[in-house]
Amino acid sequence: MSLLSKLFGKGDGPAKVTQPDPEVRKSFERIEHLLQDDAAQLELVDPKLREFLTRAPHYDKSPNGSGPFGLCKTNPIPTNGPIGELAYLSKLVTNGGERILFHRLGAADNIDIFEAVTFSGGQWFIFFLDMYHPKKSRIAPDGFRLSPKACQFSGFHHPCADFPYDFIEMKRREGLGPAYMPTVDILHGIKSRAYERPADHMARLEHLRAGTSRSTPVEDATTPPAPRDYHSLIERAVSDLANNTRESREALYSKAKTAQFSQLLVQTPRPSDSEIQREQRALEAAIHRVEDTFPGEAARAPKDGVKTTARDEDAKPVVEIIEQLLSLQLAFDQKHPRDAFPTLMTNRLAAGYVFGFHDACFHIYGFSSPNDRAAGMGLLEASYKHIFGDQAGFVLFGSSLRWQTDREFQIGRQSGGEDFTEFKSKGTPPLGLQRIIGLGFNAAMVERTLDNQP
Repeated sequence: MSLLSKLFGKGDGPAKVTQPDPEVRKSFERIEHLLQDDAAQLELVDPKLREFLTRAPHYDKSPNGSGPFGLCKTNPIPTNGPIGELAYLSKLVTNGGERILFHRLGAADNIDIFEAVTFSGGQWFIFFLDMYHPKKSRIAPDGFRLSPKACQFSGFHHPCADFPYDFIEMKRREGLGPAYMPTVDILHGIKSRAYERPADHMARLEHLRAGTSRSTPVEDATTPPAPRDYHSLIERAVSDLANNTRESREALYSKAKTAQFSQLLVQTPRPSDSEIQREQRALEAAIHRVEDTFPGEAARAPKDGVKTTARDEDAKPVVEIIEQLLSLQLAFDQKHPRDAFPTLMTNRLAAGYVFGFHDACFHIYGFSSPNDRAAGMGLLEASYKHIFGDQAGFVLFGSSLRWQTDREFQIGRQSGGEDFTEFKSKGTPPLGLQRIIGLGFNAAMVERTLDNQP
């Protein structure tokens, strides 16, 4: 039975919803497609990281692997990015017919390590996955099989402090709704405290933490995570360059830094600033190690940002207005717009709203005009960097420029523009972003609010 059949009652069981709303059905069809399709999962990966993944080799099991497949670091399960890891593990079923709950403990030498437990709490496991591939493996570790059906996510790509008792809270924080399994499936186990780690499993966890090399220990919720070893990734990417010149390597390094920062910001919970800086330093060190193999041809250091102009200084109060108004709309969900970055990167309706809100504000205050669009775009980018942070702002602004022809982005842009115009002319509080992110309005619902405006 498919996910849609289970939700809408087609198949063996009684119908839960006899005539589902077409928009609801369409949403669940997209979710089912995401759960099953490798290419759809790659689409959710940052474009720069996606370039690395699509160029990587594809195989069900590494030809150089040794040891039990998926159950040791030397023979990890190939998957397609972080969403691919979630999809693969969510489809694992024990030979006894049980699915698993899981969370990511951390990584060692670019191999992700997940702890898992059966829904009943009777068996615990440690899995090792390599997410740097374009497709997921089609085989399962010994003692498991892969379900042929679409399976809603049953775990997380980050450590859970009280795994799996905090599953309900973690699911809520992920914000992916129906992509996650219903909590009723494990509610009895949570209430009865059925998920208690046995002594041999605890010993293996301690052995993993103690035995991993000092350079890349397993991260956990109680010890500061060490940065990943980026050297092998950068080395492989450079070797794959069709034209290995200083300029092409500079472009590659820039993409790698942007991809790294994007991935760090979409992790839940979000890493601290010190953790982000530690990862960035590790990537920079890996780049220098690779560049040391090209004596006399070292890549140039990236140029400093564009100097602040008088126009930028004059626009600062306007940027602060935008920041305050966006913060007010997100007050129930996030403390600051910066915390909404992961949502904006996956919700084009919300991203369009932010773009349109900016555009209207700068136009009304005279900082942009059709005769000088370049200057207006420069101010927009500067505002994004101020509000969301330099690298996150750069990524979100660049993505927004690419999404200009996307229908949902256009609707969001119109909503954001009209919201700010109404605020400036009539003092009407802007609420569009809160409707989209906080209340879950889709494009059709936002269009109806636009049609109802006088």
